[in-house]
Amino acid sequence: MTVQSVVREVCAVVGVRPPNGSVFLSPYVDRTAWEFVQLANEMAQRIAYDTRDWTTLRQLCTIGFNGEINHPLPADYHRMLLTSQVWRSTNTTAPMTFVPDADDWLRRELQGHTIPVGEWTIFNNEIHIRPILAASSAGPPVVPAEMAKFYYLRNTCVNLTSGGFGTQFLNDADTFVLPERLLKLGMIWQWKANKGASYAEDLANYEDALSRIAGNDKPAPIIVGRYPISSDATIAYWGPTPAGSTFVGPGP
Repeated sequence: MTVQSVVREVCAVVGVRPPNGSVFLSPYVDRTAWEFVQLANEMAQRIAYDTRDWTTLRQLCTIGFNGEINHPLPADYHRMLLTSQVWRSTNTTAPMTFVPDADDWLRRELQGHTIPVGEWTIFNNEIHIRPILAASSAGPPVVPAEMAKFYYLRNTCVNLTSGGFGTQFLNDADTFVLPERLLKLGMIWQWKANKGASYAEDLANYEDALSRIAGNDKPAPIIVGRYPISSDATIAYWGPTPAGSTFVGPGP
């Protein structure tokens, strides 16, 4: 469903005459169309970034050696996932330590303080990593360059009809990367709230739909007996297999 179709369906529910023709041309002569364009973009970003870490918007970032502590964040970076860790390819048993406080990061730098697993922070649209990632050795044997990896939430929640993804709707035929029904229900209650109309039932409909769709968005584990099982048997079970379960994972 395109954003134009969503706007027209919202208009039908809230009792407003839909824009005549293009939603994105009408704003120049139609204040109502302009309000719907602004509302569609606001609600799309609110759903995409403020509610949960949608699997559709998760993106892997891989950083390699550049001779510096600081590395530019991806162009489509919005924020880290709520449970994100930054991992060095040379240490897969423990993630690097996040240093949230700027003064603490500076103090550690001035003291020359580092920890074995490494540490990281974000400022100035860059991720800073200490110690510096190692470069490839000349060998022999040649040792591959050290890398850091993490998942983040990308800021491109719109499928652009012109190709690729964007941060907002720009054309009638653009589509939302998440279920359009969420966008429609969200726009309905927010439009009514903006106009001072009763919106409690519409908000409840939106929240119910959001809960159901968000629940379905969770990756499902393989269930064996009453226990989820990991693809790594050493992580799934460090001891005997739980009673009543049948182990079907890989061997030692």
